[in-house]
Amino acid sequence: MKECSVAVIGSLTVDTIIEGSCLHRQCGGTVMYSGITFKRCGIDPCIITNVADSDRSLLDIFAAEGIPVHAGSSAATTNFVNYLKGNRRRQEMPCHADPIRADQIEDLVSAFQHFHIGALHPEDIAMDTLRLIGRSRKIVSVDIQGFVRYNDHGCILRRASDLLPLILSCARYVKADAEEIEAVMKAYDTDVRELVRRFDIEELVVTNGSRGGVIIRLNGDSVPYNAVTVESIISTIGAGDVFFAAYLAGRLYRGESIVVSCETASRTAARQVAGQFITHDTLCPEGLQCFNGT
Repeated sequence: MKECSVAVIGSLTVDTIIEGSCLHRQCGGTVMYSGITFKRCGIDPCIITNVADSDRSLLDIFAAEGIPVHAGSSAATTNFVNYLKGNRRRQEMPCHADPIRADQIEDLVSAFQHFHIGALHPEDIAMDTLRLIGRSRKIVSVDIQGFVRYNDHGCILRRASDLLPLILSCARYVKADAEEIEAVMKAYDTDVRELVRRFDIEELVVTNGSRGGVIIRLNGDSVPYNAVTVESIISTIGAGDVFFAAYLAGRLYRGESIVVSCETASRTAARQVAGQFITHDTLCPEGLQCFNGT
């Protein structure tokens, strides 16, 4: 595919990360990790998101990377609290941005050949926006994490959203981690290959942290990949977003094989986990009260 711009759509977040007695804050969200990864892989992304007026200085992160942003106004900015223990994560969402509406993107659809959907919860992107993207006949990639989350009074639980069939039907490239794909198969009482056939998914990327993962293709092929060993883990947050964006950069924009794309994506994700790719300094601009402590 000829190189073109990709629209990355979803919430920018302010994340509070608590691990043992340590606590710090930084920006995050799929738009942050995927957008910067696309840019650093030589792809020109554009971010579509909503943030509170008081938090618009956080968009300077994208400006510093040379990434344009279409940011709507919102009553709040999406906030997550992440409680980490080893490879396990428990999440809370105290507040979230207004949904991204269709009228925010309808004049932009023709400018892109590729939409990368990074919803963080089912209400992140309005249904009419998802339908507009589905009708656009553009290439659509999606990380389904936001569509297998349920916001129970601020606590995030695992549950397949009613919107999931809509988003799977319009996406050619889909990413899920091992727990997310298990939840989807359970909800639809099916296996992963039937899921790919049912929704005509060209490539389903299933990640499983340090165990690597597998790419399931519509033609029935299954291509496993290995994770790159990281001796000193700084944080696993954002690693899946980085992997998927780097993988798509190889597959869609450089025409690489699945094997080569996975190798490159695994190395990039390993750098993220080691704190060497999108660093804390990048994610913690002056406009955010970042802190480290107990």
